[in-house]
Amino acid sequence: MTAMQKRNKEQEWRKCRRFYPLAEELHHLIAQYYGNVQVLSIRNVLYHTILAHPDQRDLDIYRDSIHLQTLGHILYADVVIHFLRQSLIHARAEARAFSAVWEQSHELREMNLPPNLRQPS
Repeated sequence: MTAMQKRNKEQEWRKCRRFYPLAEELHHLIAQYYGNVQVLSIRNVLYHTILAHPDQRDLDIYRDSIHLQTLGHILYADVVIHFLRQSLIHARAEARAFSAVWEQSHELREMNLPPNLRQPS
């Protein structure tokens, strides 16, 4: 391997090292320590954003490895909004399912009660 090839390989390796640990990894450790704590990750959003803009080396998402810039805050807000919408959809679906089960069980209870204890209809 020539000196030029070694230098090129080292430059490629340095490009790969740009993906250093993010602050969210520390947040995940803290959440695991305390138990059932919800933590949102923007790692996939960052990955797909970087893939969508291959011509831009630095997208100015982070000011350093911890603090977000404006674009980073926008991406994080999108993740939070998506999470809240999905949570609301699931909560509504569970409420509808619980309501249907409750109504069925109430009807069954009414059917099994002796006639003198049934509510007048």
